[in-house]
This record gives sequence, C-alpha cells and structure tokens, in this order.
Amino acid sequence: MILGEIDVNGQWALALITDEGSIDLPALNDASVAATRSSILVSVIHPQEGTAHVTVSLGAGDREAYLVYSGELQLASGTLMLCTADFETRVDASVTPGTYWCEVFSDQPVHAERVSVVLTARPG
Repeated sequence: MILGEIDVNGQWALALITDEGSIDLPALNDASVAATRSSILVSVIHPQEGTAHVTVSLGAGDREAYLVYSGELQLASGTLMLCTADFETRVDASVTPGTYWCEVFSDQPVHAERVSVVLTARPG
C-alpha cells in the first residue's frame, strides 16, 4: 500500500522520511542516505539534472535495483511525513505508532531519479 509519493525538484536534492514529531534529523555526509532513530534523509539527483520521484509504501512496494539503506524507523506519533528538505512539498500518512523495518531502494547508488522506501511493521 502506497503511503505517499513526491517529486523532488526544488533547490535541494534531498528527500526526508520522518516521524512528524521527530526532532532528531540526520546530517547528510558523503553517503546517499543518513538516518537517525526516527528520520531518514536521502540524497537524490540534483534538480538541474532532473527530477527524482520518491515513494513510501507499507508492506509490499516497488524495489529499485539498489538497496541503499536498511534499518529500524520509529514512528511514535503515528504520522509519517515524506517531504523535500525545504518542506515545500510534503505528504503526511497515518500509520500505527511503533517501530518499522525500513528499506530504501534506488535506481542508482548515488544521484537517484527513483527512490522507493518500503516499511514493514515490526512485531511487538
């Protein structure tokens, strides 16, 4: 089930997947993905070179060629936020509060044009 999708084509080549109540935003270094307990920041293709499409799904979802991140994501507030780094484009989705297993796939190891984030509920 698709929770949300956005196109990243603004000034920053970044997509943020986070719990709406999160205050621990990641700092991106040389990697294409940075994460904290409740936020994931994904570097995508620069807007001068193209537009990136980012999709977040629960359970089944598209999986692009490269697995660029896997780990837990805490969504304590029950609202997942998918947005651009400047928050100009934003989609919110209601989820059951808890911890999810998160996998981030992209069509390229860096400068991705397509990113798919797949969340799986963790038992507990």
